[in-house]
Amino acid sequence: PVPVRSARIEMREEDTLFDDSYGEVFTNSDGTYAFHFCDDDGLFDDELELYVRLYANIQYDGHDVVEVQEDGLIPPEEVYEFNSNIIESEGGTYTVNFDLNRDQSAVFNIADAIFDAWNVWNANGGAVDDDAIFDYQAEVNWEKGDGDEKTYYNGYVWDEITIADSNADPDEWDDGVIIHEWTHQADDNYSCDDNPGGEHNLKDNSQDPELAWAEGFADYYQSAVRTALGRVDGNWYLDNLGPDSNLISGYDMETWDA
Repeated sequence: PVPVRSARIEMREEDTLFDDSYGEVFTNSDGTYAFHFCDDDGLFDDELELYVRLYANIQYDGHDVVEVQEDGLIPPEEVYEFNSNIIESEGGTYTVNFDLNRDQSAVFNIADAIFDAWNVWNANGGAVDDDAIFDYQAEVNWEKGDGDEKTYYNGYVWDEITIADSNADPDEWDDGVIIHEWTHQADDNYSCDDNPGGEHNLKDNSQDPELAWAEGFADYYQSAVRTALGRVDGNWYLDNLGPDSNLISGYDMETWDA
């Protein structure tokens, strides 16, 4: 199992009209968390109906890193949130674990891949000028069954990353692809990047030089992140990963020659 690290988590209490919040914390690197409080449910009622809400929102050391959202038509989209079962409590200590299903796990794999990219970036120089750290929150859209056929960064309109969910080539498990697009966003917001964007492919040798450089840099950086973290085949750009994939595709960046 892979822990859900640095994710926002909230203790809540079910009520007739509006549920109450007993505060928020962020999970530790091993996915653990803890709440402590003292309260009751009002006059003549000592029992609380408690549940825990997990958000697809990663924060580290006070910095908002990434949030993964449902894929709506117009921002802002809804950030994914998942509730635990209700515990009827009159006090004591309880353990609430989240055993995420496949689609929920996909949401947090997207967030975790971007968290890896963010960490490696800041461990190797961070931001520029007066900024001691890259402090820009990535907004990512992904929704199973929504029909997005491509993964891309839209920096001209929404400043968001969209992750493909189509059955033909879904990318929610492709860390390299996800990090590639995050690198475009980082480059767009923290450099003199002037990438015009547009259609491109691996064997296209007649592109705008700025687009070619941006794509090469994003390919390089996903490899650098995965290599720095000791991932298998860090020198490869890999696609079609995940539990349903029958054919992994990609290329070795050390030997590829178009």
